[in-house]
Amino acid sequence: MMKFTKKEQEVLEVFWQANRPLCVRDILDINPKLNKNTVPVVVKKLSDRGCLAVESIQKVAKTFAQYYIPTITKEEYVTQQFTKKNFQHLFANFVKKEDNVEELKQLAQLINERMNQLEE
Repeated sequence: MMKFTKKEQEVLEVFWQANRPLCVRDILDINPKLNKNTVPVVVKKLSDRGCLAVESIQKVAKTFAQYYIPTITKEEYVTQQFTKKNFQHLFANFVKKEDNVEELKQLAQLINERMNQLEE
């Protein structure tokens, strides 16, 4: 399971929301609250850990910038944060409190489809 610091999560959020390759300057433009000295360090750490990949290198003004893409989606990250036990508890509470019959039918259909796949 992958754990991220608060700053790493903030940088990844920028990538997930932008949904396009970004360089350090883009990250700072999108979220100016981030520290300009911290972002390059965080991006390097995420890249070293394999969470960001260099998508391209482009000339920007008189220098070159690396443009990164995340290798993990927000959905994958959120899913990893739940242990099976926590997820079962969360799911059970959701089902108990859900009043929308259509939502429950959709969940039941997803579960049945997955069970059929596993039984094949």
